[in-house]
Amino acid sequence: MSRESALKEPINLNEIPSTEEEALQLYIGEKYDYYKKKWSIGRNRKPALVSFNVGGFFGTFWWSAGRAMYLYASFFFLFMFLADLLFLLTGYEVWEDSIYPTVGLVVYGLFGNYNYYYYAMKKVKKMMGENRSRREIIAAGGFRWRRFFACIGLTFIYFLFSVFVLGIG
Repeated sequence: MSRESALKEPINLNEIPSTEEEALQLYIGEKYDYYKKKWSIGRNRKPALVSFNVGGFFGTFWWSAGRAMYLYASFFFLFMFLADLLFLLTGYEVWEDSIYPTVGLVVYGLFGNYNYYYYAMKKVKKMMGENRSRREIIAAGGFRWRRFFACIGLTFIYFLFSVFVLGIG
């Protein structure tokens, strides 16, 4: 099922969405119903703080990149860099014999849906304010494997830099 057919009626992709809800549906894409259930937005119009996200748990920051949440993905790269810097300066190995590697799994797994809601709403409100068309909103959102694999590639490049240039590993 394509993103365009996820909506109930035929639409003109060159027009501006009529509501924020429609724009959010276009932005999220095929997984909109999944995320809507996970968010379980109540009367206060706020999503559930904790709900399990399989992609976020196993894909962590790669999942964030796939969903175009580059700032969240960059947090992990910053953490990796700081962990390597700590090792170079003190000899303390953050990645071995510690709980630190599982922190990302837990954070992304439990709070990924919550963060994604606020990120998506912020993007949708900005695009609605700029009078972006449905086509532009669809192109900006959703999950893209190329973003996911690009982030994996960057991780691999950083790993090579860490091992061969910094001598860590």
